[in-house]
Amino acid sequence: MIDFSPLTTGSKPKKDIIELYPFLEEIQAVADFDIEYEGDDRDKMLHYMLLAYHPDSPMIKKYTSVSQRKERSIYYSGWNLSRDIEARKVENLIDLSDETFLSLVHGFLTHINNRTWAMIVLNETTFTEYQKQLLTPLLAAGDKNALQAAALKETLLKQIDEIDKRLIGYYDRLYMGDNVLVKEGTKRKGVSPEMIASNVHKA
Repeated sequence: MIDFSPLTTGSKPKKDIIELYPFLEEIQAVADFDIEYEGDDRDKMLHYMLLAYHPDSPMIKKYTSVSQRKERSIYYSGWNLSRDIEARKVENLIDLSDETFLSLVHGFLTHINNRTWAMIVLNETTFTEYQKQLLTPLLAAGDKNALQAAALKETLLKQIDEIDKRLIGYYDRLYMGDNVLVKEGTKRKGVSPEMIASNVHKA
């Protein structure tokens, strides 16, 4: 468990945030976050991400409302909302419309929730494989093998429905109940179920 006390004082941490939490260095490099952002903005974004999305964050334990959790995390990460330019940046963080930040959060969550992510990958891959079988045409009507194929497809339909239900729970767990992140995180390049399945098959 990491120490969140430097992030909840209401002022900027005395040490560089990467020095405090070294595992962030690898995650931000993968997301090209270290190229897109630097200095104070980078630190405040990482500060916000840790408070809003880390499973052990005191913000998550204290606030059941995702919007309230984000609001308090913004406050503690030091953004000055009276400045228009910072207010716009904060808006992009909260609604995850900043593509680079979205990629960073996704990489961060898959890193710290690797077991949940592994289950998502396995279920998405199985879902895709079943889907391919369901799209395969049946044999000629009346053929014994066609009846067996129809029965198999009925079984696969039930299983694929169960997988879908499981995935809803896994995504909710992975993305810390943030419905915006579930929606945005799963539909964009590199984060979508299709990309996940594609990457698994390449491995």
